[in-house]
Amino acid sequence: MTVDEGGDWRVLLGGCTSLGHAGGEGAEVGIHGDLAPLHGELAVAESFHGGQGWLLRLMPGQTAHAEGQPVDSTVALTQGLQLCLGESTHFDVRRNDPASASVRLEPQDPAEVAGAGGLLLWYPGPGGIVRIGGDVDALIGISGTVHPVLCEGQEDSLLLVCEGGFLRAGDDSRQYVVSLPIEEPIEILARTRPGEAPVAICFLPW
Repeated sequence: MTVDEGGDWRVLLGGCTSLGHAGGEGAEVGIHGDLAPLHGELAVAESFHGGQGWLLRLMPGQTAHAEGQPVDSTVALTQGLQLCLGESTHFDVRRNDPASASVRLEPQDPAEVAGAGGLLLWYPGPGGIVRIGGDVDALIGISGTVHPVLCEGQEDSLLLVCEGGFLRAGDDSRQYVVSLPIEEPIEILARTRPGEAPVAICFLPW
């Protein structure tokens, strides 16, 4: 996923996804760091006490630190958490919108995620709306935004809503639906700033 002025993001939508060293086999998400071939899993969670969110679960024998403290087996990915996988693969957790269970994992070294801004862990349904805009609650920030883009991940589609509207051939709508899975690049143009060029949001095959 690429957003004008908002960076490039590797998107994970719901479920449970394995991660490990990019040169190994078996991991669905490869990280260029000092990780085992299969280091852990990123999984959505919903509990009575903890609410909706994302968890990191370690594989047996693998290590991680959260805020400098060793992770036993599982850690919740909360706003501002400093996470280290292995010995030196560092991420900052961003959950800007307290009303959304989606989070960003920002690497201290972008090369570890092939130059992307990080991992976007998208919680499915209305509880995980990803806001693209200029306010402090926006998970993906774009300065000067008047009309934010609200993105909801569903089982078989993505629903994007922008009060400024979207530019489409012969159409001008405030909603845009992207069918999943994405099989070819899709560019969406959103009118986030009246009187200015639209912002491009691009999705590539996952």
